[in-house]
Amino acid sequence: MNRSNCRNQKSQVGPTVLHVSPYMDKSAGGPPVVVEKLLEHASASGWTAKVATTSSHTADQGAALSDRENMFVFSAGGQLLLPAQRRQMSKIVQQADLIHCHTLWSPIVGLAARMAHKNAIPYLVSPHGMLDPYSLSQKAMKKQIYLNLIERRTLHQADCVLFTTREEKRLAEATLGPFKHTEIIGLGADAPDQDRSELAAAFLKKHPELSTKDLIVFCGRIHEKKRPEALVEALPRILETRPSAMLLFVGDGAPGLMTKLTKLAEELGVDQSVRFLGFLSGTDKWEALAASKLFALPSHQENFGIAAAEALRIGLPVLLTKRVNIWSEIVDHDAGIALDEVDIASSLATNILSLLLNSERLADMSLKAKDFADANYTWSHSSRRSHDLYDRLLADEEMCSA
Repeated sequence: MNRSNCRNQKSQVGPTVLHVSPYMDKSAGGPPVVVEKLLEHASASGWTAKVATTSSHTADQGAALSDRENMFVFSAGGQLLLPAQRRQMSKIVQQADLIHCHTLWSPIVGLAARMAHKNAIPYLVSPHGMLDPYSLSQKAMKKQIYLNLIERRTLHQADCVLFTTREEKRLAEATLGPFKHTEIIGLGADAPDQDRSELAAAFLKKHPELSTKDLIVFCGRIHEKKRPEALVEALPRILETRPSAMLLFVGDGAPGLMTKLTKLAEELGVDQSVRFLGFLSGTDKWEALAASKLFALPSHQENFGIAAAEALRIGLPVLLTKRVNIWSEIVDHDAGIALDEVDIASSLATNILSLLLNSERLADMSLKAKDFADANYTWSHSSRRSHDLYDRLLADEEMCSA
């Protein structure tokens, strides 16, 4: 029986994509967000979407995920090595027309890829930045072993390796060489429903003491990888020229790191110019972004940086390192500035001041930031391109099998 006939038997109302992700809890960061958005937009592109995942990162052993329709949840331990679970996984894979594997270094991803290959089901892999040199340097020995044993085959047998930026692809191929087929599809970013000026006014009504301040915002998980201390270290020089500058941290972090940042601000004498607002979501988050003038992300590594894309969509110019993989696209469209890695704090100070002291340049870059992001970083745009890719991969497979 050829592949086309198999698909018609399995899916009478349209093809089915099985997303395979080792975690789907929101606390796990970017990949679950991407999968959720692809699920949300699947039917609009004529696809049925299902998910195979594990209970990893959940507080209820995956109970809430298991209650969702079309969500198959395995235990986070080594149960996938047991025959019964492998049979269940094999059945789930064979019911799909195409497999989309998300992330690496996980047994469920490698297993799904092998089963797809064995059953001549096309599959693609989204590494989500896990082939970046910085990511590979974390637990390097374990990853090198796993790469040689499992992931090289997972990647090189894939019908497509899907990257989110030119830089992600370049870094991956520098490590592993060329793949059979690659595509680049940027991710999306949410945007508020309300006007920016209305959101900003609402924020300043809650924080009237900030109404005369030039707000520089860091938004996202506060982690050592993102180098939040560099922003605090840049403040003394900024304040010498622009006393109205105020640094906002929007997000949570480990207690030890938060204490370290607070003490650093006190030691540098800038504690009155730093605010830790904690985790904000929904309208509260958009209000803080809307009231700010600049967004800064001096990270050691970000595959895409959804928070930066959200800042762009509200019209915030972004300052980011060349290790945030969307940096070149942003700089090409004059929507932000790439920082100098040699002295990150000095570069932050110089570039923040250059924009705060030039209101015309800041306003122009703000308009370009929003226009660029609205045209390139929406979830509808990203999802449509992803499902178009699925269509092409499925058509290629059916042509080869006919």
